[in-house]
This record gives sequence, C-alpha cells and structure tokens, in this order.
Amino acid sequence: MMLLPKPKSLKPCEGTFILSHNTRILLDSRLDAICFESAKFLKKHINESICLNISIIKTCTCYDSDYIYLEYDNKIIGKEQYVLSVEKKGITIKASHASGLYYGVVTLCQLVTIYSTQIECVLIEDTPYYKDRAYLLDITRGRIPKLTTIKQLIDRLSYYKINQLQLYIEHTFAFKHQSEVWSKTDPITAEEILEIDRYCTLRGIELVPCIATFGHLYDTLSSNSFKHLSEVDIIDKAPFTWYERMKGHILNVSDPRSFEFVKIMLDEFLPLFSSDKINICCDETFDLGKGKSKSPNGENNYIELYMGFVNKIVNYLELKEKKVMIWGDIILNHPTCIPQIPNNITCLNWYYYYNADEKNIKILADNNIQQYVCASVSGFSRMVHEMDMSFTNIQEMIKLGCKYGVNSFLNTDWGDSGHINHLAGSIPGIVYGGALSWNPDDIRSFEEIDQAISLVEYGDYSQTLIPYIRELSHQDSVIFNSFAFFRDYKVYQLEKDFYDTFKQELFDTNEKTLIQAIANSDTIEKEIANLSIHIKETNQQDIKEFYLSARGVNLMQTLALILKKYEFGQNIQLTLTPNILAEQLEYWLYDYCIVWRAVNKEGELFRIKEFIFDICNILRRY
Repeated sequence: MMLLPKPKSLKPCEGTFILSHNTRILLDSRLDAICFESAKFLKKHINESICLNISIIKTCTCYDSDYIYLEYDNKIIGKEQYVLSVEKKGITIKASHASGLYYGVVTLCQLVTIYSTQIECVLIEDTPYYKDRAYLLDITRGRIPKLTTIKQLIDRLSYYKINQLQLYIEHTFAFKHQSEVWSKTDPITAEEILEIDRYCTLRGIELVPCIATFGHLYDTLSSNSFKHLSEVDIIDKAPFTWYERMKGHILNVSDPRSFEFVKIMLDEFLPLFSSDKINICCDETFDLGKGKSKSPNGENNYIELYMGFVNKIVNYLELKEKKVMIWGDIILNHPTCIPQIPNNITCLNWYYYYNADEKNIKILADNNIQQYVCASVSGFSRMVHEMDMSFTNIQEMIKLGCKYGVNSFLNTDWGDSGHINHLAGSIPGIVYGGALSWNPDDIRSFEEIDQAISLVEYGDYSQTLIPYIRELSHQDSVIFNSFAFFRDYKVYQLEKDFYDTFKQELFDTNEKTLIQAIANSDTIEKEIANLSIHIKETNQQDIKEFYLSARGVNLMQTLALILKKYEFGQNIQLTLTPNILAEQLEYWLYDYCIVWRAVNKEGELFRIKEFIFDICNILRRY
C-alpha cells in the first residue's frame, strides 16, 4: 500500500467499504471543536477527491452502516497513536487525543485518494517513532509566502504527520522600531503570526519561533539605526550580494546594547506564539572576537564570548519559561565548551549532504545533551532541489538518530542565493522526512516513494510526476549559486576566488553533459505539461512551479555552454546564441514573476530580477 507515512501495523481484511452520498461522518459526543475541524478536513478532502458532499453529525451512538465514526478510546496510550478500521459496514477511527484522531483522518484521506469510493477493508494500528517531526522554512532570504500559502503548507505538513513548524526570520518580521530594516521587503506581521499559530493548533502542529539573535544579521547591522551594534563594520554603500548577506554579521557582544537589542526583539516576538520553545539560532558566528570584542591582549577569547552571550539569552528566556534551541555547529566545533552548556538547551545538530557522520550525534548523546538530528530538502542555492542528496541525507540522519536514542528530527528548507527555487520542489523532501521520522522502518526504495508521492499528493495515477522531477534534478549540472558568484565578480568585482572556482568548474564540466542536460530538461518540461491535466486542481500551482523549474534548468545549462565559449575561450558547439538566450531568460523571468507573486509576497523578487538583468547585459556584450 502506498500510504505516507507507512503505518506501523497494517492488516488487510476481506471486503470493501463503499463511500456514497449516504455516508455520514459521525463525531462521538465527547469530541471537541478541534475534532470537528478534523472532520471538516476529511469532508473537504472527500469532496475535492470524489465530489461527494457528505454530512458531519454528532451522536451518542454509532450507526449500523454507511458511517465514518470518530471516537475517543482511553485504552490507546500515545497522544498521536490511532487505530483505523475499515469494514464493509463502516469506518472507525479511535484515539485517546485529538492529535491521534487527526492522524487517523489523514490516513483515511490518503485511502480515499488511492481507492476512490471503494476502500479496501483494513485494520491499521499506528504510532510515531520520533516524538518531534519538524520542518523549517526560511522566510528571510527573498521568498516570503503569503498567509494563504503558509496555511496550505500547514495542511500539507499535517497530512504527512509532521507536528512542528519553524519559520526562520532574520530581518523579515515587522518589529515596531525596525522599519528601516524590514521596509526593503514585505515583512510578516504580528497578526499573521497569530493567525498561523492558531491554524497550526487546528492541525496538531506546534509553531516554534525561530529568529536570528546573534549572527546572520546583515540587513539589521547594515542599517543606520543599528550598525553601531555590529562586531565588524559593514562597508557603507557596498554592493549587495547574496553571499555577503550570509557571511556572518554578528552582534558586538562586548557592547551591553547588543543584549538589550535582543531582549527588546524577544519581548515583542515571543507573545505571538503558544509554544514553550524558541530557536535562537546562534550559528556561524564567524567574526566573533575579530572586531570590537577582540581581546586587548590578543588572546583567543572566542568560546568565552560565545557562551557568555548565549547564556545571557538563555537565562533571560528561562525567566519566561521557554525551552531554548540553538544550532549545534559552534558547540561541536569547540567541544571544550560543552560543560558550559545549560541543561535546558537543545542542540540542533545539522548536516545536509551525503555520508552523514555519526561523530557529532554521538558527542551530544554521550554528554546527555538534548538534540534534534537535522537534514535538508536540498534546495539551497539551486534552481531545482537535489532529490538524491536530500533523500539520502534524511535517511542517514534519521537512522543515526535512532541509533543514539534521539527522538527529535528537523527537516530544513534554506533560501540561499535569493531563494530561487520554488516551494513545490521542497514537497518530495518534506513528505519523505515526515514519512521516515514517523516510521524509520520504512524500507521502500526511493523509486517506490516517488511513485507513492505522485499518487498520494498529486492524484497522479500514472505515478510518474515525481520520478520526472527527480530526473530533472539530475540535469542541474551547474547550479544557480555558481552563476551568482560569476555575476558578483563580473559586475561588482567581488569574490574573485569563487569566480576562479566557477571557471574551473566549467572547464571540468563536459560539453556533452551540458548538451544532454539541455535536451533532457526540455523533454521533462514537455512531460510535466502533458501530466498537468491529470493532476488534482489543488496542486496545479505546483505543476506551474515544476514546469518553470525545468525551463530554468534548461536555460542555466545553456548559459554554462555560452560562458565556456565566450568567457573562458573553449571551442564548443552552442545550442543558442548569447542574444537569443538573453531574450529567453527575460521571457522566463516574466513568467517566473507571475508564478512567484501567485503564492508569495513581493519580498526580494527584485534581487532575482537584477541578477537576470545583469546576466542578460553580459550576454549581449559577447
């Protein structure tokens, strides 16, 4: 069976239950308003999937037939545990808590997608392995989803039994006295956070605040209002580049005003969330001790400075009864500071590539430090997500978490290089992360998972959509980030080392590989278009994003060919002239803006437009 996640126990039974207009969703009289929301979710899914508009009723007793009965059963122990029984006469979902009932409902929703009106009889007894199954979305580096988009995302997360959401923020929240910082973009507001938190509660998801409080504060520390707080001064009027934004840009911890700044932010931000947790980040503090906080006697006081500032924030949040998360990279790179870590800190132990090493997970486990194992959907700096790396990374990190008794998993979705990639490309990795953290014993192959996602998420009975998207990721030979570094040097004379690395990368990339990637992405683009009429109406935005991604991969590989010839003097055969490619990039950008604006605020779309304009100007000079 193609359920996602795979249930812990599934026993097929004889017979079939027939959904019809006579079927009723029955709520046991003890169920509350949250359970009613679950029933409404089921009703909506049935209506969208098979056009049946069935009623919801509250009752003291179950019907004799034609029912979907939701009830509490105190014998079921786990909060998220449920029992789903499909019999010829009706369907029963039992749990001891609203969360368990909801997970039984979404499993039934998937059965409706798979079987339509004729659902095969089955007994499912299910409970999760990982207690925390989290997803983090970067909404700070260019792409800020609209409120409706975030709600749709919450529905999708809950559909795959993900129970925690973090929205990563640096400068994109509308803090009361930081208009100079956020006015360049379209910030998320306090009212929107309150609504997201409320909606998460309805779907059994905990919305955990996630905000930069130490480093990654480029936009804040380059402003006139707050630049005095920077450890190392940012050069006035220096060109903006995506790489420069990510280099660190930390607070000067030797200045008492830095901690006051953080406290003011936290006091305004925290009341918007019902969660008792917060991720204060505190990662990649590269410049610490190299600027204004440098020791007068030249001693390396990095750990003293780092732990001193982190502990200040932690102690302040402890007064507010908050459980604190931080990224684990600094602690793991400086293990001498482990004894200084407060007992109530949880380390987010991240690794995003192939060949995950258990060393860091073991270090934290051996020292009894709470941790999340953190993987990635692998979209950062790419036109299209690298699915092979994402799925392998998720699989490896979850297995290591199981080995060391970790019960928390976080799947990250970063927006490096302007967040060029679309949310649709994250969906396969999101689904797989949810499925495997619920049931790490799921040994289905990536091919089988791709087919299941195609069917369960997209209603694609050919089961070919996600296999095409995986194949598309194989065509992204030269990724978007490389072209960003090329632009930074050609236009701004910045990052010469990265330009030289890019030059070597292009020399090492075979001409035939690029030509084949162009041809393959063109074929995939056509296949996506052909599939679009068979995809659920609710997923048509994804199809537009997949289609646009295929065009983007095609154009980027074409750009790589042209640069090999005109920039680096290689004698190769081109598929397009520079002028024609410039024109096609501009048409692609026009469509890209339409698709972006359909589901996102304007955000920093202007930076992607500037990038394409710069590339087109370079092309027209060849």
